[in-house]
Amino acid sequence: MQWFLHKMLPYVVIVGVLVAVFLHHSHRVRCLNEHPRYTVGVTEEYFTTAAGDKEISYVFIIHGECVLGSHTRYQQFNRHSRYFVRFDSTNARNSELLSTPLVPDTLLNIPPGGWASLPVPL
Repeated sequence: MQWFLHKMLPYVVIVGVLVAVFLHHSHRVRCLNEHPRYTVGVTEEYFTTAAGDKEISYVFIIHGECVLGSHTRYQQFNRHSRYFVRFDSTNARNSELLSTPLVPDTLLNIPPGGWASLPVPL
């Protein structure tokens, strides 16, 4: 038992953390695919995370609540521009910024809860 605690336990903990991260990501993707809604978000700033990843932040409003998100493919997005956002209707913080299709300038009326599907053709 002493051998296990000193030699194997760190590896078991590392594998456990990796499995937990994978399961959390899979859950977020599954929920986003099962309960999708769409709205328009505005990109704000480029920033670097504590881990050194570069991202862009964006904000969108659902039922009067301002929701902040970030995206890692920051090169695809311009600052202070409007893009469609796909979000989980059961948890709006679970969202992703869509680089296509572009939001038309004429699209000004956004429903408080978003759309069930994109309001423009792909």
